[in-house]
Amino acid sequence: MLLIYEDEGAEVARSDEEQRASIDAHIALAARLRAERRFIAGDPLQPSSTVTTVRLDRSSGAEPGKVVVTDGPYADTKEQLGGFYIVEAADLDQALEDAVAIPSIGWDVIEVRPLLDLSGN
Repeated sequence: MLLIYEDEGAEVARSDEEQRASIDAHIALAARLRAERRFIAGDPLQPSSTVTTVRLDRSSGAEPGKVVVTDGPYADTKEQLGGFYIVEAADLDQALEDAVAIPSIGWDVIEVRPLLDLSGN
């Protein structure tokens, strides 16, 4: 999985032309990965202002199993998760090549993370 972390403030500051060029480049990358039959899924995410976080309250004295729902992301960070690709990669080297091919790598941070296979295969 290729996780794309972006500074949402910097994203908004880019011109319409820069944003359109980035979108077009992402569409082209997804098309190439589809043609190679390695694309599994991928999409941009809504801004972090739309996030709702759900967790169990583990504070002292909280009732067992109490669910806490809050508006906003779990962590307050400079970069927010802005999108993802799930791709088939033969190995880490190929996954890193895919990460470098992500058009927004010049201003975003790309995290490469293997999926955990729970299928037993």
